[in-house]
Amino acid sequence: FGLPVLLKDAGQEAAGVRQTDGFSPFDHVPTESSALVARLEEMGGIVIGKTNSPELAAGSHTFNEVFGTTFNPR
Repeated sequence: FGLPVLLKDAGQEAAGVRQTDGFSPFDHVPTESSALVARLEEMGGIVIGKTNSPELAAGSHTFNEVFGTTFNPR
């Protein structure tokens, strides 16, 4: 058993999970998790996905050229 975790697509990498930082030149799939994600996983965290992020996490809205605009359900 573990705690499901979603990561913001802005800097924290999870091994095998696509990472873009909302910026197409940074689009890649890392082979290793960042230190923070590795510690979460060691403590039982289960990365189930990523959430959208503005380009390079530098904006007040969640629009980027990779995934477009985030629309929250109503």
